[in-house]
Amino acid sequence: MRVKVRNAAEAIRERRLAALSAEDREKEIRDVWNAVRTEADHHRKGKLLEDLMVLLFKTVHGFTHVETRRKSRDEEIDIFIRNESSEAFWVGEQSQYVIVECKNWSKPVGPSELVVFRDKIVNRGGRCRLGFFVAVGGFTEGFFTRSATFRKDDVLVVPVGPNDLEELVLSKDRNEVLKKLHARAVMSGNGH
Repeated sequence: MRVKVRNAAEAIRERRLAALSAEDREKEIRDVWNAVRTEADHHRKGKLLEDLMVLLFKTVHGFTHVETRRKSRDEEIDIFIRNESSEAFWVGEQSQYVIVECKNWSKPVGPSELVVFRDKIVNRGGRCRLGFFVAVGGFTEGFFTRSATFRKDDVLVVPVGPNDLEELVLSKDRNEVLKKLHARAVMSGNGH
């Protein structure tokens, strides 16, 4: 029953967001970002962070089909995006799906969370090779050290810290910001 109510609520929200003008959508993004930074309740803050990331990714052509909070017995995926981009950069990534992990923690995210997230990507049967790990509290040095050990395979985890989030929110071209973050992750051996 909860799933049906959640799906209905998300469908209503999707229709409302689709009806927004570009200017109103940008205002919504800034408002949600401000709410993420000021919300005290950690459950509500986590939901707001996921909402923010959905709004941001939907402004990038080809990343419009987005699902949130996909659960199975073994895992939960915060955001699941079907990569329908026709842009050579994202086509070349050879990742039919993109997964986004959102951590609203005030403390930095460590290496154990990275390992769990990478497993979610790897467990998609080769149809997902790209993930964005969003952490409002940033990342520990151990996160980046562990990330560097994964240079051997085709999976790329792009860390998105608080300054990166701010840049995404304020940018007029989020596609270029995502590409910049992607390049930083590639050139630093999956992060840092």
